[in-house]
Amino acid sequence: MKKNLLLFFVCLLNFLTKAQTLTQVYNEPIIGDIDLEYRLDTSGVGGSLPIGVTGSNCTWDFTGITTTTLASLSYLTPSATPNYTDYNGCNIVQKDGTSYTYMMTSNSPNQQVEIVGITLPLGTLNFSDPAILIRYPLSYGTSLSDPVAGAFTSTITNGTASGNMTIDADGLGTLKLPMGITLNNVLRVRNVLDLSLSAGLFSSKVKQFYYSYFTSTSKFPVLTINYSWVKLNFSGTPTINPVVDGNIGFFTAVPEIRLNDVNLVSVLPNPASNDLILTESMPGSISSMELMNAQGQIVYHGAFTKHLNVEQFSRGFYLATFHSGFAIIRKKILLE
Repeated sequence: MKKNLLLFFVCLLNFLTKAQTLTQVYNEPIIGDIDLEYRLDTSGVGGSLPIGVTGSNCTWDFTGITTTTLASLSYLTPSATPNYTDYNGCNIVQKDGTSYTYMMTSNSPNQQVEIVGITLPLGTLNFSDPAILIRYPLSYGTSLSDPVAGAFTSTITNGTASGNMTIDADGLGTLKLPMGITLNNVLRVRNVLDLSLSAGLFSSKVKQFYYSYFTSTSKFPVLTINYSWVKLNFSGTPTINPVVDGNIGFFTAVPEIRLNDVNLVSVLPNPASNDLILTESMPGSISSMELMNAQGQIVYHGAFTKHLNVEQFSRGFYLATFHSGFAIIRKKILLE
């Protein structure tokens, strides 16, 4: 998601050469997609997360976060999920553990993704007026508000739901991550689902905040922050810690990572100019690899190879990531 500002002509041209735009062709999930993520520990950030940083020249510093468990988001055909016939118009489902988000993608009159329902272990939410999750193309400065309505079920009671979904592409700038990774030209998108739930004498207010950080080199967000608050008519507002996830392509699991461990993978020569010779200590143990430049762009992604020609790549520092099952090895490489 990215772009759209009116500035002086020269500044506008400069902006458009750098700005990011999320498009349906590149960013919309399709059946069969798997988004691998690490759950992140934010205790090392200190203070609050920088979610209040907005504007066209942002710096979001997440260098203090660490990884914990590995999780995956799978995108399934509706018929492969429970109760899919309850959700009208659903044509793709996101599975997150035991939770399912039923979605409807469309090309006309708008290119967009809508949420038509959610199934959780403790209840369901079925929208008769779906919530727009994203409308393409989405660029910096884009804002959208969409009314929503439906019904909910829970282990306690059933009732109606109504409210609003807002989408704001409210930030463009630099994202700083652990391992010295700095990503430029990152777009931040803020979704807020604001719902009122009612069932007789029971009522509650639910707000779900979702912050996503996108770069042009990754279909799925580099980083997501998801938190909510719930206010019941008979109690106060509980504090709920944010759930923060990082794309596996940009984060590594601390217990599994070995940085520059020559006993696992060797990369020669380093510095290099034309060719890299890659050698595994256990042949066949590395399944895939990628090479990322200092701007966060993936210049190579594919199966592990013993020989990689790098002559066509710009000179500078690169980060090579090697995948072996759920283990990840990263090495810094200099091309000169």
